Amino acid sequence: MLFKHKHLLTELRKNGRRATAEIVSIKTVGEGSSLRALWAPDEDLSSGWIDCLMRLRVVPEQHGEPPFEATAMTRVHTLKYLGSTVPVWYDPTNTARVVVDYEADLAAEMHWMADAERLAHRHDQRIGLVWTPLGSDLLPLEVVARPGRGRVAVKGRLDKLIGEHAAAAVECVRGRAAEFAPDQDPGWLARHDLHIAEPYGDVTADATTQGAASAGLAIAVAVASLLSGRLVRTEVAVTGVLTAAGEVLPVRGFREKAHCAKRGYAQLLIAPRANEPDVHQVSQQDRRDLRLFFAASAPEAVHAALAERQAQSRKD
Repeated sequence: MLFKHKHLLTELRKNGRRATAEIVSIKTVGEGSSLRALWAPDEDLSSGWIDCLMRLRVVPEQHGEPPFEATAMTRVHTLKYLGSTVPVWYDPTNTARVVVDYEADLAAEMHWMADAERLAHRHDQRIGLVWTPLGSDLLPLEVVARPGRGRVAVKGRLDKLIGEHAAAAVECVRGRAAEFAPDQDPGWLARHDLHIAEPYGDVTADATTQGAASAGLAIAVAVASLLSGRLVRTEVAVTGVLTAAGEVLPVRGFREKAHCAKRGYAQLLIAPRANEPDVHQVSQQDRRDLRLFFAASAPEAVHAALAERQAQSRKD
């Protein structure tokens, strides 16, 4: 007897056992096939799912139970390949009754995708790109120069959050341009407008104006990267409040910012020296996985964040 997929999944979650199954064969089922109606939940026929008939080699989690093969009709959110694995539930009294836990499989896929996004800073190397903890995530900020008259523009929702902090950061770098980029033409910033944006979409909904003040030091690092032609090191995240005069002020919620940096796969967090007394707030796990560098000034933070060698010459 065939059961509707959702009903069988609910039943076996209560009374069955969990296992991991390797895909031996897989065949997609067309939208109009009568097979679909045998298992698809009536209330959820969304086009985001792919309908499949799978032959599985099921490996039970229960110690001592041997592997077995079974056939299951199911849905997946991303197409699987031979040899891929999926989470399943089965009836120990009748191993022909096997159901793929498509909800757990989707959750795992979404977790992997989130991890891939958080790992992006390890692969995305471009001048003027820096990562900073903002809201509940590690946020990329990019500074791009275009011919102009020295103006600063912040795109989208970022403008309300970091507009004034961006202006202060640029002013700080402008006053120390010879220190950050000794080989650069002193008039370069005056001949270019700087556009600051989040290159992968939009900031998280929980980001606040108060919290966004901590992006000031990161913006200064990004501008210094653009000016000097030196990449921000891929393992680095930066946080800190910065005034136009160059004073580095402490951030609020240092524990959360350290956790965001670690969760985003940064290996080094550069933060204000004034936050050093807050290091005890950071969890032991985060301290094991994340090095902390406390900078007393913007030049110290820039020196710690940028690669030693120039990747691109700013002569335009």
